[in-house]
Amino acid sequence: MERYFNAFESGTLTGRRLAGRVEELEARLAEVRKRREEIRDELERDTVSEPSQADLHGAIGAIAEAMESGNPSQRKALLQELVSEIRVESRNAIFTTYRLPNGPVRVISEVVGRGGLEPPTSALSARRSAS
Repeated sequence: MERYFNAFESGTLTGRRLAGRVEELEARLAEVRKRREEIRDELERDTVSEPSQADLHGAIGAIAEAMESGNPSQRKALLQELVSEIRVESRNAIFTTYRLPNGPVRVISEVVGRGGLEPPTSALSARRSAS
């Protein structure tokens, strides 16, 4: 701040130029305050209900079954669906945040092979005519 005061006092920073920047910052501050109020209103309206014991037991059973009998791609898909965040603070402080999906977890069982989705075309191996 001292640098700006000195520039203003020495005349290298004009009041008009400084006023323009202040107006930009005030407009941005008004936008941020408005968004903060919108978020507060959303938080007051939204309520999160705790899952029932039946829901938890069902999810635990499905997860255990997928991890024990699923193939690696199914396990990976399940973990991608359930892990919300991994925060690493140090080697000894790793925190994982999980989320329970609203509905059943969809696990992809097959991966598209090298051939892709389209059937191979015979046009590539066809012979050209002499004409």
